[in-house]
Amino acid sequence: MDNKYNEEYLALARLKFYFGTKLHNFEKREEPDFGNIRDNIGLEITQSNFDGEQIKILQEIHGKNYTYNEAVLALKKYDKKGKFKGEIGRTTPKSNSFYSSLTKGMVDTNIYFDAIINVIDKKLKKLQKFQIFKRNFLYIIDHGHILENYDVLEYLLPNIIRVESNYKICFDGYFIEQYNRIIYIINHHINYINK
Repeated sequence: MDNKYNEEYLALARLKFYFGTKLHNFEKREEPDFGNIRDNIGLEITQSNFDGEQIKILQEIHGKNYTYNEAVLALKKYDKKGKFKGEIGRTTPKSNSFYSSLTKGMVDTNIYFDAIINVIDKKLKKLQKFQIFKRNFLYIIDHGHILENYDVLEYLLPNIIRVESNYKICFDGYFIEQYNRIIYIINHHINYINK
């Protein structure tokens, strides 16, 4: 079973809080990824801010109780082509433990937010050719910078509305899964639930 398939089913299971018993009526398909004929609901699932090669490199060094020096050596071992763009550092100047990041230093967080908007735009374009249900939703598994409440209200929502204005058919709602919670925007109303 491939990772995409697993991610899709995990995402569907996480939506029990919203769909309740209707969740049992979803069937695997394509365009959209899940359809619920009985309740007339479609669900497309995708990812944003995902750099598989970078994440794979970090996964190789985490969870193995490495010291900082061991983590640096492991990074060199797994990144033979020198493609890792992130950084590894000591948690404190004299610490033997380490932290890692997919990026170096301060980053313009709008880059991550724009990646979510680009995914929404791409999926809205595809939605025009999907089987259309009475209610259509997009679930985004986001691996980027954590969205603060004000980011969602002041940046993400206005840009979703802007992108939607280019299409005749739009999603009724968006679920954005991040590390610690799911942000859901239904008919342009914002809600949050902790995972």
